[in-house]
Amino acid sequence: MSRRPEESGRSSPISEDTRVDVPPDDGGRTTARVGDGISARPDDAHATATGDETPSLVAAYERLAELAEAELAACEGERPEDLADLYAEAAAIRPPLPGRPPAAAEPALRRAAAAQERIGQLLGARLAERGNDLERVHRAREAAHAYATTARARAGA
Repeated sequence: MSRRPEESGRSSPISEDTRVDVPPDDGGRTTARVGDGISARPDDAHATATGDETPSLVAAYERLAELAEAELAACEGERPEDLADLYAEAAAIRPPLPGRPPAAAEPALRRAAAAQERIGQLLGARLAERGNDLERVHRAREAAHAYATTARARAGA
């Protein structure tokens, strides 16, 4: 459910045309819009929930939203050790879900998409910070090398 970097410049994080990448079972990626009825498996692209299944399905989507929000909290708190358990639970919930979620699941899907959008922004900002840190280290190494070269040249003269 991560966003591609080129899509992160939107002003509103959730809209009917918000696209999310969904990892299908075969390891590839499927792109879908929020509210489309996201399908990770081609064979169930048109499957939908029946009325009898809706309450338990909505609970599953609610749990996925909670897990996305917990993932955001772990990222904000710099606790990567918490992520494996969250991912494992989400992976166990997703397979039985239909290709087209019930309309009642829309609020949960929007919460999950908003959390994933924020995670993307947060990780993008942290990546930029680390890039700046590496650039400073690189410049400091070059300066230290230049000083050492000058010091050796003076010592040898």
